[in-house]
Amino acid sequence: MSKILWKILLIAPAVLGASVLVSPGVTTEIPTATKVTKTLETTNAPVADALLKKLVVADLKTPAPEAMTPSQPAVGDLAEEPARITETPDASTTAMPEDAVSDAGVLEQVPDYGNKSSVDDSLGQVTNVTQLQDVQPGDWAYAAMQELVERYGCIAGYSDGTFRGDRALTRYEFAAGLNACLDRVNELIRAATSDKVRKEDLTTLQRLQTEFAAELATVRGRVDTLEATTAQLEANQFSTTTKLNGEIVLGLTSIVSGENIFGEDVDDVTIFGSRTRLNSDTSFTGQDLLRTRLQAFGLDDFTGRTQTFEGNLAFTAIEEDANNDVEIEELTYTFPIGSSTQVVLAANGADADNFASTVNFLDGDGGSGALSRFGTRNPIYYLVRGSGVGLRQQLGNAFELSLGYLAGDAGNPDEDGGIFNGSYGALAQLVFKPSKRFQLGLTYINSYNRETLTGSPLSNPRTFLSNLSNQPVNINLQPPATSGPRFFPANQPIPAGETLPAGTQLPAGTTLSAATTLPFPVALPVPATSGPRFFPANQPIPAGETLPAGTQLPAGTTLSATTLPFPVTVPAPPPIGTITIPAGTTVPAGTALPTPIALPINLTLPASITLPIDLTIPAAAVPTPIGITTTPAGSAIPAGTALPTLVTLPIDLTLPAPITLPVDLTIAAAAAPTAQPIAFNGTLGELLSQPDFAGIPLGFDLDIPIVSNSYGIELSWQIADNFVLGSWKKSWARCCRWLEVYIYRLI
Repeated sequence: MSKILWKILLIAPAVLGASVLVSPGVTTEIPTATKVTKTLETTNAPVADALLKKLVVADLKTPAPEAMTPSQPAVGDLAEEPARITETPDASTTAMPEDAVSDAGVLEQVPDYGNKSSVDDSLGQVTNVTQLQDVQPGDWAYAAMQELVERYGCIAGYSDGTFRGDRALTRYEFAAGLNACLDRVNELIRAATSDKVRKEDLTTLQRLQTEFAAELATVRGRVDTLEATTAQLEANQFSTTTKLNGEIVLGLTSIVSGENIFGEDVDDVTIFGSRTRLNSDTSFTGQDLLRTRLQAFGLDDFTGRTQTFEGNLAFTAIEEDANNDVEIEELTYTFPIGSSTQVVLAANGADADNFASTVNFLDGDGGSGALSRFGTRNPIYYLVRGSGVGLRQQLGNAFELSLGYLAGDAGNPDEDGGIFNGSYGALAQLVFKPSKRFQLGLTYINSYNRETLTGSPLSNPRTFLSNLSNQPVNINLQPPATSGPRFFPANQPIPAGETLPAGTQLPAGTTLSAATTLPFPVALPVPATSGPRFFPANQPIPAGETLPAGTQLPAGTTLSATTLPFPVTVPAPPPIGTITIPAGTTVPAGTALPTPIALPINLTLPASITLPIDLTIPAAAVPTPIGITTTPAGSAIPAGTALPTLVTLPIDLTLPAPITLPVDLTIAAAAAPTAQPIAFNGTLGELLSQPDFAGIPLGFDLDIPIVSNSYGIELSWQIADNFVLGSWKKSWARCCRWLEVYIYRLI
C-alpha cells in the first residue's frame, strides 16, 4: 500500500478492522432516561408564558448514573443531560397527543435531582446571577433571574458556568423546576422569612401550580419511586466503595494483500476474536481511585506475518498472548494532593495517559477513540508504560505539567530487571489548553530498551533487528577450480593460503617468511656454536654444514652426487677439458673440481665434500646454522628459517605463512587441488554470531541495547462537534524523524 494512502487512512492502512462494543458501562447503575417527546407549547399556555417573563428555571437532565452511592434527591440541583436529549423535537414529535405518552414513559423523563456531591457535571445552586457566564445584564430575563437567585435561590447552572437559557424544555421539565421553586418558597415560609415571599409571587405560583397540577403530581410520584429504588440499590449493591464495569470488544480483521518488510508475499487471512475487560474501581474518599483491571485477549495482531507493527488495531494483542488467559492488566492508585496536584502510583500496566494528556481528542483504548494503534496518540507516548509513579500538576487554568517514570520489568530481580536496571520510560510534558477544544503539548521522553510497537521498523529497532536475525540464510558457494599451471618465480614470496600439491619439492634454501608450524617433520638448521671450526684435509665435511660466502674450495675438492645453487666448472672428457654447468644441475658423485671456487653465498652442503687441504673457518665468519636436525610435526619454526635440504611435500599443503624459493617453481594444472565449498544453513543471527566466516571476521550480536531521547510537539483542535484536526511531530535521537497529520470525522 502506498505511503500516501497511509498518511490519509491512518485507522486502517493495510489491515481492515471492525469493532463492536458490547456491554459497556456499570452493571449496577440506575438506568438513564429516554428521550422526551412532548415539549412545552408556550404559545398555547398563557400562564406559562407570563411566568417565563418572571420566572426562569434551570435546564434539567437525567443525572449521570451513580452506581454505588445514589443519593437522596434534593431540590434545585440540576445537571446536564446527554446530547441526545438536547435535540429539538420535530413537528411530528410535538404534534403527538398527550394521551399517547404512557405514564411509564413520562416517568422516565422526569429528572433525578441528586445532591450536589453526587453530580459531577452540575454547578449546583448559584448565589449570584453573575456566576452564569452566558447571562448578561441586557438579557430580557436578567432581572427575573436575578430576583429568583437572590430572593428564592432556586437557580442552578452547568459545570462550565453557563445557564443555557435558550434551550427548549418539556412541560415535565418545567414542572420539575416549578416544584423546586415551590419547595424553596415553603422552606422560606417555614423559616419565618415570609417577608422575602411577595404576595404577587405567591399568586403566580398558585396559578402555575394549578396549571401544572398533573405534572407536579407525576414529579413527586417519580421522586418517591426513585427514593424507593435508591433504598433497594443501597441494600443490594456490590460495595459501598467499589464499582464494577466490563467491556467486550469484538473484532473482525483481515490482511487483504501485500508483502512483509522483507519483500516476501503474505497470505490473505481473516481472523475474528475479542478483547474482554473487567474493571474494579474503588474510591475511599470520593476523590481517589484504585483501579484493578482483569483482561483477556482473544485477538492477535499481524506482526508475525508482516514483520512490522504498521496497521495494527488498538484492541489486538501485541506483547501479550492472544489465548484468552485472564491477567491483571492494570493495577493503579490515583489520589489528589491539594486542589491542583494528582499523583498516580502504578504497580502494573500503567501508560502515559494515566498521568499525562496525550493531546488527542481521539485517544482511546480500542473500545473508543481511533481504531488503529497509530492513530490513537503520538507513538512516543507508548515508550512510557509499566510500573512506577506519575504526577499531574495544574498550573493555573491553561497549563498542565506532567512528570512520570515507568519501568517495564520492575518486579524482576535479575541484573537486567528491576526499577532502574531494566527497560524504562521517563516523561516530562507541558500542555497548553486555552479552551476545551484546543490543546498544544511539548513532550520529552527518555527511554531504555522501549519501543513504540506501532509505525515503521525504524521506530522499533530492537524488534526489527530481532526479526532480521531470524531470517533464514542458506549459503552454498563453490569456488571455481584453478585452470592452467601456476608459476612462482624465484626469490618472490608465495603468499599464505596457496595450496601446494603433494610431491612438490622445496629446494634447499627455501625461506619461511613468518613464524609457523608444518604438519609433517622437517629438517632445520642447528644453531651455531662459538669458536672457529676446523676441517682436516681428506676428511669428508658432512652434508648440512654451512660454509660462509667467500670460502675457497681448492682445486681437487671432491663432490658427492648433488646439486649446487650456483654455476660450477667440472672436468669433461678429452678433448673438451672442462665445462661449466648451471645452478641446480646434478653433479656426478666423485667429481673433483678442476679449479678453485670462491663460494658466492653461504652454502649449506647438500652432500658431503672432501677437501685436499685443511680448512679453518674463523669464529667471526661462522654462519648461524652449523648443523641439521629434524623437528617433529607441529613444532614452531622461527621466521626467516631457510630449509637446509630439499623437502618433498608428503601431503597437499596450504601454506600457513609465505615462503620464498631460491629457484622458479611451476605447478601443473592437473596437480591443482579442488577448492572446498563455502556453505552455511541457518539464520542470519547465527551466521553473524560466528567468530568468522569464509575468512571474514564476524562475531556480532543483534540484541543491541538502545537508549532513546524522544521529542514531541502535539496539537489537537476540535473545530466542530464532529470534526477534529490534529498533528504531531516526533523525533528519536539517532533514529528517525517525520511529521504526521491526521483528520478524522467523529461518528
